[in-house]
Amino acid sequence: MQLSDYFDQEIMLAIPVLGGDVPQRVKLVGVEPGGIWVQSQSLTTSLLESVGASSAPVTPTLFFPYGQVIFVSVAVEGSALNEKAFGV
Repeated sequence: MQLSDYFDQEIMLAIPVLGGDVPQRVKLVGVEPGGIWVQSQSLTTSLLESVGASSAPVTPTLFFPYGQVIFVSVAVEGSALNEKAFGV
């Protein structure tokens, strides 16, 4: 499994700049040796609010070095179970 396998898909990641260790849903739009490029509606909204705009002619895409990423989560095929719900 490689992060580049999830190009152009939604992933979950945690980056301190985006809210600490709280996962954020983003679209992975680029993978480089030094980091990743992502798009996110929440990021877009924050950026537009910071400049007092309601829209932009382009979609913001942000680069984050791997050193800033706490974790990345992707979905894979197969059932996910809550063991506590089954008494395990």
